[in-house]
Amino acid sequence: DLTWLRAALTSVGHPRLARALRPADLAPLRELRGVLRTAFAAPDVKTAARALNRQLVAADAVFLLDVGADATRFSAVPDRTGCAALAARLPAALAAHIADHGMSRLGVCASDPCRCVFVDRTRAATRRYCCTYCNDRRAARAYRLRRREG
Repeated sequence: DLTWLRAALTSVGHPRLARALRPADLAPLRELRGVLRTAFAAPDVKTAARALNRQLVAADAVFLLDVGADATRFSAVPDRTGCAALAARLPAALAAHIADHGMSRLGVCASDPCRCVFVDRTRAATRRYCCTYCNDRRAARAYRLRRREG
């Protein structure tokens, strides 16, 4: 929901984007979530590229050199805020990750019913769950199943 998304954006240093979001943005943001999920779950780079490229074209994701007071960045649509900015910047960031690191570190949570996505930053590339809660929930479910069978 919008409250959660605003809090998440603010917590990672994007309060301006968070403040610009409106209730009418929820439907397009849910569509964007679907595009990003498709790329995370794609079986290969070509499938991910098709989904991300369509979104980047639809969002008019033009990259510009953004000269700020603290840093100079090469970013997609630095002049946009809110949903329009997210529709361009999120697929651009995911595309850049895939170009630099490939698909092997992208994952979908293995805990039912969770379908959250994550970038695996573990040293051994062994992450299977989006968070500790899902890992613990899956372990508890497996424990209960072993006890029931035993």
